[in-house]
Amino acid sequence: MPDHPPEPQQALLTRTVLMRLAGELAASGEPVVDVERSVRSLGARAGHPGVQVAASPTAVFLSLSAGTPASIAPVPGPLRLDQCAAVHAVRHFVETGRLTLAEAGTELDSIRALPHPYRPWVRHLGMMVVSVGLSLILQPGLPNVAVAALGSLLVSLLLTQAGRHTLLGSLLPSLAAFVASLLAFSGYQLGLLDGPLRTLICPLAVLLPGALLVTGVSELA
Repeated sequence: MPDHPPEPQQALLTRTVLMRLAGELAASGEPVVDVERSVRSLGARAGHPGVQVAASPTAVFLSLSAGTPASIAPVPGPLRLDQCAAVHAVRHFVETGRLTLAEAGTELDSIRALPHPYRPWVRHLGMMVVSVGLSLILQPGLPNVAVAALGSLLVSLLLTQAGRHTLLGSLLPSLAAFVASLLAFSGYQLGLLDGPLRTLICPLAVLLPGALLVTGVSELA
């Protein structure tokens, strides 16, 4: 079989950056239908109106046109809200011509390297406030509020460590549920609080993948 001619460097750059941008948009929780629409629009702007893209929550497949080289790449891990905003800003700047595709690739590299905007103690305090607020609605008793606050602090510490250890990240939901359950039911056994199940919900609520659920329902609709 004859060898195929090498892909032009500019076409390779376009395909690579579009695929990366599609992956980051999917990682930000954007519905895959919107991801595909955005990538086709950007491809047409870059001179490739026949871009073929298939996005899912876990992988992206992209080709600049039928019969040209194609790439498939996994969707990277989820982004924080500040990183999501930066990714959408990059897409907007490329659409309006304020960024070239090469510059967009550099920006995407820097987004993944962004430090967390808040110190750890601020994040712990924020999760504690959320848990206490839920407890005041579900089981508004002083012992219950105290247990919810302490449980949220333990869950927040586990979340911080899960970002550093892969194994802990995989076990995080089960481990957090065990720690919070141990705390709530121990208090119930000692007669310190009522409604342990409603109290247990409060520190674990922050683990619910709200954005993922909303995106999934949107895609199903």
